[in-house]
Amino acid sequence: MQRYLMTSTDQKTEIIVGVKVVREFYADTSSVADNQISLQDLVWSIEMSQGQFSLILVCCNSVALRGKIAEYLRQECPAKIRYICLKPSTKKLYSTIQEQLGKEQPAVLMVYGLESVNAIDQLLLAANQIREEFRKNFYFPLILWVNDDIVRQLIRLAPDLESWTTHTYFHDEINT
Repeated sequence: MQRYLMTSTDQKTEIIVGVKVVREFYADTSSVADNQISLQDLVWSIEMSQGQFSLILVCCNSVALRGKIAEYLRQECPAKIRYICLKPSTKKLYSTIQEQLGKEQPAVLMVYGLESVNAIDQLLLAANQIREEFRKNFYFPLILWVNDDIVRQLIRLAPDLESWTTHTYFHDEINT
């Protein structure tokens, strides 16, 4: 695993990975340290879940920060990541993934857009009812990008599915 170092200057924090520098701007450096740990945990979870089903919730309320994290993972993660963005009209998570993947079993699948789904309650209830299908048919880590509201809905509407998850949280920029 790569080593992550943090230096801080003038509310700018640099996460140094080898010779690559990813800059994030934070007013609170504890958020940066927490995000660094979360990034390490996420990479570790992806690496340890290769070839088997794992459900990982990545909670981040900032769309901009999500993009930066996803770009970092795309460049630095040894496993090739497949991406799916859900449409607002999506009704079923499992069948949507199946339709988009066909017979493909990617190394990692990241799903975006849960917060934009119009019938999110219906989607979560359906996913909870057929949760065993995920485990039986997907041999890869499934990463769902969520915000705080989706996490609360998942806990309320799909507690059995939620109990299978690993949570990774990324803190938004804090303005003082």
